[in-house]
Amino acid sequence: MTDNANNSKTKGRVRRSAPQARGQARREQLIEAAIALLEQREITEISLSDIAAHAGIPVGSSYHFFPNVTAIYSAVMIQYSYEIADFAMAVEGIKEGEQWVVLIESICDRIVEFYETHRAYEQIRLSGKTSADIKYNRQRKSGSEVAPMMVELIEKYFVLPEIPNRDRVTQNFLHIIDALYSYTFMEFGCINEQGSTEAKRAGIAYLKLYFPEYLPVR
Repeated sequence: MTDNANNSKTKGRVRRSAPQARGQARREQLIEAAIALLEQREITEISLSDIAAHAGIPVGSSYHFFPNVTAIYSAVMIQYSYEIADFAMAVEGIKEGEQWVVLIESICDRIVEFYETHRAYEQIRLSGKTSADIKYNRQRKSGSEVAPMMVELIEKYFVLPEIPNRDRVTQNFLHIIDALYSYTFMEFGCINEQGSTEAKRAGIAYLKLYFPEYLPVR
């Protein structure tokens, strides 16, 4: 095959991939614009036109990437579901003499911290103003995927007893605290101290049905 033929094929690939790259860049622009607006305004005040204008993209063009504002919020949810999972489990550990409850409280505190510093995600996830299709998008990192991470973190410091369906138990814990965070946010517009404390109490009380109060330390 001649050099000219090779060059021709290479150029063809470049020409085909360039529109895809531009499309991906515009898609990301729209997602970032949605996040920026959600950080500043109430979710009910934002339209697809607002997001397109903030991104500097004609609203007609935005439909090539997202058919509606719900689709953009789904993309935001997917992105943040991975970030919050990693952030929540990156606890500093425990001090000598502390038990597993302290570790769980640290996880809860980090989840609340993430919500407080990511209002866009907080509004989509907790406000009650988005549909279940957004909150439970199959592409997001779900509780069933986070639960094993949590079990692994606990086992890093403690010896867990044999618990049937322990991943399911930790998944239920995550659902419990998230539901209480949502109720608090819908009532007060934030996760206040009382709401944060009550979520810990409810979640830990549930875990104590399965975990003994004192676990052997590794």
